[in-house]
Amino acid sequence: INRLSGTTNWGNNPITLSGNANIDAGSGYFILNNAAGTLDVGGNLNINSGEFRVSVGSNNTVTGNLNIVGNLGLTSSSAYITVSGSVTGTGAQTLASTGRIIMVGAGANTLASTVTYDNVEINTASGVSLTGATTFIGNLMLTTGNLNVGSNKLTFHTDNTPISRTGGYINLSTTSSLAFGAPGNVGGNNFVIPNDVFNSAASTVELESFTLNKTNLITLNNQNFYLRKYLSIDAGTLALPNNYLFTLRSTSITNTAMVTAIGATGAITYGTNAAFRVERYIPQTGGTGIREYRDISPGVLTTGTIFSNWQEGGVDVVEGGVHYGTHITGKAGGWVGGVDATTGYDKTYSGAGSLSTFDIDLGTGNGAWTTWSTATSKTTNQVGDVLSPFKGYRILIRGDRAVDLFQNPTPTGMNAPATLRAKGTLVTGDVKYRITGVTANGNINTNIRLNSGSATGFTIVGNPYACSVDWSKVLLDAVNVQSTYWIYDPNVAGYATYNSGTTVPPTSAANKYIQPGQAFFIRNNSSITPQLTFKESHKAPYDLNNLTLVYKSNDNLPAISRIYININKSNGGSGYNLVDGTAIVFRADFNDGNGPEDAGKITNPNENISIISKNNNQWAIEGRSQVLPTTDTVQLRVFYAAQVPVGGNYQLEIDASGFIPSNNTQELYLLDKLNNTETLLNKTGVSTYNFTITSATNTDNLRFALVFKANNALPVTFISTTAAQQENAVRVNWSVAENNIATYEVEKGNNANELTKVIALNAKGTNMASTQDYAWVDNQPFSNNNYYRIKAIGKDGKITYSNIVMVKMNSKISSITVYPNPIKDRRMSITTENLAKGDYDIQIVGLDGKLVHTSSIKHLGGSATYTVNLTNTVASGMYQLVIKGKDYNETQRIIVE
Repeated sequence: INRLSGTTNWGNNPITLSGNANIDAGSGYFILNNAAGTLDVGGNLNINSGEFRVSVGSNNTVTGNLNIVGNLGLTSSSAYITVSGSVTGTGAQTLASTGRIIMVGAGANTLASTVTYDNVEINTASGVSLTGATTFIGNLMLTTGNLNVGSNKLTFHTDNTPISRTGGYINLSTTSSLAFGAPGNVGGNNFVIPNDVFNSAASTVELESFTLNKTNLITLNNQNFYLRKYLSIDAGTLALPNNYLFTLRSTSITNTAMVTAIGATGAITYGTNAAFRVERYIPQTGGTGIREYRDISPGVLTTGTIFSNWQEGGVDVVEGGVHYGTHITGKAGGWVGGVDATTGYDKTYSGAGSLSTFDIDLGTGNGAWTTWSTATSKTTNQVGDVLSPFKGYRILIRGDRAVDLFQNPTPTGMNAPATLRAKGTLVTGDVKYRITGVTANGNINTNIRLNSGSATGFTIVGNPYACSVDWSKVLLDAVNVQSTYWIYDPNVAGYATYNSGTTVPPTSAANKYIQPGQAFFIRNNSSITPQLTFKESHKAPYDLNNLTLVYKSNDNLPAISRIYININKSNGGSGYNLVDGTAIVFRADFNDGNGPEDAGKITNPNENISIISKNNNQWAIEGRSQVLPTTDTVQLRVFYAAQVPVGGNYQLEIDASGFIPSNNTQELYLLDKLNNTETLLNKTGVSTYNFTITSATNTDNLRFALVFKANNALPVTFISTTAAQQENAVRVNWSVAENNIATYEVEKGNNANELTKVIALNAKGTNMASTQDYAWVDNQPFSNNNYYRIKAIGKDGKITYSNIVMVKMNSKISSITVYPNPIKDRRMSITTENLAKGDYDIQIVGLDGKLVHTSSIKHLGGSATYTVNLTNTVASGMYQLVIKGKDYNETQRIIVE
């Protein structure tokens, strides 16, 4: 049927075709305007151009596919097209009134996402599937069979009833999205989603996202939603019926559902006992996980207690394979365990408390830590113990509630990830924190306040929203609040600081996005009248906020030049662990005085490093002008708590890989005032400097400084310097990048302050730059501590020193230590001390005498550590570990978990 323009009206004669029908109406119409003038197509009906319109009641059939490239108009309430195949094309179903496409075919039939649908009826037991994101501008009628959404978005954009049902279901998966309304939202009647319309009438429905963008009200049905990504309410009211529970899932760091910015005309209403339940997944940091404190908040306004929410009523609740809740301890219970009925605390043998809060005194306005288990008025299960989204709670996370609290020795790791959840109403709209209380959801809480006792006082604040917020936007509405925020980071077991696109320590995940469920510290900016406001517009959009970005900085700020200075602690083996960090940042709009780019220091319980500014302030992050003077100094402060022992081995790590020199003639040095040395640093890379705490350095914590000064063309850069026991001797190795070096002198002493020359070695290089490796063996080491330093003497007489390294000789009898014991994850470490060189066999024998594991090691003598991986054939239980060598036989009892 061809028509370039105009209108063709078909009368009362039916059209029956055994093959395909092609309608090419150009810019015109082909209209069936008589009830008797039906179209029966035995193949495919292709509407290639123009519009095919049924203007009066008639039942038309297509045995094959309905291909809509032009438009299909069904303008009569009884105008139908019954399709046995699929709907394809790129056109639209328009002017439908109540006429509709009826899908009746058997087989795997689909609705193309490239077609815009008005009214569609599903009336086939085989069901129909979507091929992509699909929009209905009319009514979806479910008569028989299912509409399978799959990993697609289903949108209803109509001012009439979007869904009617007599049978069949809308099948949603965990990757499906559902939307009512779209940009350019429409009004119409309020709508109640029919009961049992989803997923074969399952009581709960888990999907990816839900969007509301209408000017009217949508009431959910009797099937509770579990959301995996986001809830978006751009316009309209979402009504939760009586007893409805809407869950925001959190199954991993990168899969945590959120509620994005609610539009100006958006709202949520709650029926009796209706609520949102917000989950917060807490991972096992570092594989098996380190038991560490977390500063968290619930993200929901609840009337329930800490006990009923985060402790799951004191029981180990398992749903869908997930153990919910965690232990909050604070009551001694011998070896019996359980929950103390009076306080709600989980019992442990010691009764040590695991929950603290940083509370603002209502009288003085000052903040102080409160350990709940030692405070007479603090419990977790009483009426007054309501969990608040405005407050930060510091909890030692041991894992989930399946962990045994009476293990001996006490584990250092988590037994499993923890998932906490809380039930209540979402916090929406503006949230204002003042010194008189917190205002949100039309109410004020006067018991939670900002610090008014000190002009530089701290307050811990909970992110009130179930969504990440952009700190840079929050700051725009803050009053008398510093531009820095601080978190306790379990990954570094200390405080992390964020300011102006810089985070210290740099390994911390903190950036400008504050996570849902996260609590953080703010500080007054020379005022006792601070105010902090959260707004819906401060929320991070989900596409920037999938929690992978939360671990990277995308601040779009002017170029920043940075130098990170970390302090690392020896782990007793072959490496170092980060314990704290600081940073100096340079930017064109920064200055050398005090400014918003400077971030104060919160002291860690053990080791600390900070910068002392030119104004004698202590900073975690110091901002300075991009242009450096010819000579400049950055004073570092390295300090330790009283319990940190003298003799500990540490390392300064200076990371200048993000440094942009403003003067290429300058070099960067590390000044060690104790040893009176300057070490040239890599000003575009990473340098390390090892040192040991002595009584002098523990007192004089201004030992180190970074020095910028003119390039004196030092002839050598020490890449690494190491020393290790080798049987009864010590081997000293150093690797250098050298040019015009004459000799190296090895200096030795029994303490770091008194080193004397013991040997001189000629340099290998010439007057050309080269990288060289050197070694020297000390066959007469001291019986205890041995300190070594390399002195490089250039041909021009210039002197450069390496860092100092130390070896403690082991004069004890030969021994072998196995750890951890019990052995976790089928992996054990064997450490030897003063063990003779040779081959050693390792055997694991069951208590029944059965040999279950054999392996061997080739030991070079002295002290060393070896890792032994066990196969899955070694079941959990108790065994004998046998280590045999020439003139050596050792047996130990081990436990494999």
